[in-house]
Amino acid sequence: MFARLAIAALLLANLPLWSQVEPGASGSDSDADTSAEMAVPPPVAGVVYPQVVSPENLPNYMSAEINAGAAYVNNVFPFQSSTTTPVKPVNDEIYTFYPTLGIIRATVRRQITASYSPSFVFYQNTTALDTIDHGASMTFQDRFSPHITFNVEDFFYRTSDVFDQSYQFSGGGVTGSTQTPETILIAPFEQQLSNLAHAFLSYQFGRDGMIGGGASDSTYYFSAPSATTGLGNSHSDGAWAFYNRRLAATQYIGISYQWNRTAAQTLIQRSYTETNSILPFYSFYFNKRTSVSVSGGVQRVDVSSPNLPASNSWSPEADISVGYQGKRGYLAASYSYAITSGEGLLGAYTTNDANLSGGFNLTPTWTATVSGTYANATNTTPNLFTTSGGTTIAGQASITHSFRPSLSMNVGYERLHEEFSNIPIISGNPDSNQVYGKITYEFRKPMGK
Repeated sequence: MFARLAIAALLLANLPLWSQVEPGASGSDSDADTSAEMAVPPPVAGVVYPQVVSPENLPNYMSAEINAGAAYVNNVFPFQSSTTTPVKPVNDEIYTFYPTLGIIRATVRRQITASYSPSFVFYQNTTALDTIDHGASMTFQDRFSPHITFNVEDFFYRTSDVFDQSYQFSGGGVTGSTQTPETILIAPFEQQLSNLAHAFLSYQFGRDGMIGGGASDSTYYFSAPSATTGLGNSHSDGAWAFYNRRLAATQYIGISYQWNRTAAQTLIQRSYTETNSILPFYSFYFNKRTSVSVSGGVQRVDVSSPNLPASNSWSPEADISVGYQGKRGYLAASYSYAITSGEGLLGAYTTNDANLSGGFNLTPTWTATVSGTYANATNTTPNLFTTSGGTTIAGQASITHSFRPSLSMNVGYERLHEEFSNIPIISGNPDSNQVYGKITYEFRKPMGK
């Protein structure tokens, strides 16, 4: 609710500005004079780096896909109880079928992408895990005027198989902002729901000056918490404001303030974590589609739990990210050091988090993709909560061959390794691997500009 109110406040506060034209912001009232339009650097934008190659023409189409696949997974862990000996992991074959509906529409000022995909998952032997999952995403960006940009993104996943529909293995992407929740742990074969939404508005008030802000809302929910002892449902609200200054055509510097509050709960305990951060940042653009950004500052953390003493501390926070988007491929990478909360855990955790995402057109008909995540979390309040922390490593690689524009084949490998000794559902099954193959048929209908 806070995020929705904050987003509405941002819009209402800037309504009077939408009708104004300030020549100092762009040097001209004409839309053709775009050389003075400032970029919104990744540390304060909060959006994912592009995960498509640079299009020579702006795409505009509606699409429908039919995807059928088969996979072999080792270490399927269908049941878990904290009071009994863990069930021995088994290997299994999985058969999936899912349609996808999507839309991509772009103009010089506006970009819209949206997709929805239910997935039907069937296990050869472990039939208790058969399920219907859901995944959906939406991004919207609009430059209301040469001075005002508005952006919204939302990612939703409901899954019981982390390899099928999840933020980590479904192309969630890499951001350059610590405002986006970091991956702390993954419960591979448990029913769970996650949703991340955020929006921001920027206003270029002068030729080289910009202010802006945004709000975020994220949910991490397990449908059967009794089977996931040690993990908790969580809900986070966040907001940020920033000042951005252009030093030169390729260099930006500024400062941001970030606030976040997370409420997490297990069957027997609750925690509330609030963070406040002051983060100066610097971004350098080698060209329009290649940049590197650095931000760093100080973070105030307050943690409380009913019937337990409160905890507060100060900590450094830092983030570095690189993004590239070319005609043959794309690449994004980030590293962050911060105190985070939620994502299945109670309290606050010092995290070292690194992410990588890339895709390359090897030939006109062959495409390769790769992604990876490393996260190490250490409990900053061990006197309040028993989970000491742990490490998550996830990665995937795939290759796609297009027989024709509407028909393609994809094969890939995915791996998950985790070390969380105090969480039975993970410590009992720390490793899982999947090898898969998929056939996709796609129909596209062009849309007018």
